[in-house]
Amino acid sequence: RTATLLEPVPVADSSSPSNLRELGRQSEMQKMTLNNPPRRFRAQNTPEWRRACIPASNGHASARGLARMYATLGNGGSLDGVTLMSTDRVRLASTEQASGIDAVHNTFQRRGFGYALPVEGDTRGPGAFGHSGLGGSIGYADLDHGIGFGYVMNQVGGANDQRAAELSRAL
Repeated sequence: RTATLLEPVPVADSSSPSNLRELGRQSEMQKMTLNNPPRRFRAQNTPEWRRACIPASNGHASARGLARMYATLGNGGSLDGVTLMSTDRVRLASTEQASGIDAVHNTFQRRGFGYALPVEGDTRGPGAFGHSGLGGSIGYADLDHGIGFGYVMNQVGGANDQRAAELSRAL
C-alpha cells in the first residue's frame, strides 16, 4: 500500500525551476550526494526500489506513522509502552553537534546526531529535531511541546514548495 510518487509539475517560469530541472544546475557535489545511487525519478515507484535498503534515501511511511515515530522521540524516546530511544540518546540527537554552511546545499545548517535542527526562519520550534525528505516531506519531534509532526505527499513539490512549512507553521 504505497502511493505512486508523481514528478514535480513543470514550472513555466524559468527563474523558479522544478526539482528535476534543478538537477542540471547542481554542482558535482550535489549530483553525487542527492542522486546516489543514480536513478531516474520513476525508479522510485518500482518494487525493487521499495524493497531495497538504501539508508537516507528510500524510507517509506504514512504521515501518521512518521508523526507517531517522532511523537515517541518528542516524549523522551518512549510512548505508550514502546521505547525507540533512550532519553539520553534523544538528548544527544537533539543537541547541536555541528553547524555551518552545508557543502551540498550551500546553506547554513545545524545538525544533531542524525537529525536536522532548526535554523533562523524555520517553521519548527527551537526544541525541534527531524529531517526532510523528497519533494517537501518532513518529520520532526518537538521536545518543548512533546509532539511529533509528519508530512508526506505523492505529488512531489518543486523548488518553492511551501506545503509542509505552512502546515508546520499552523501547528
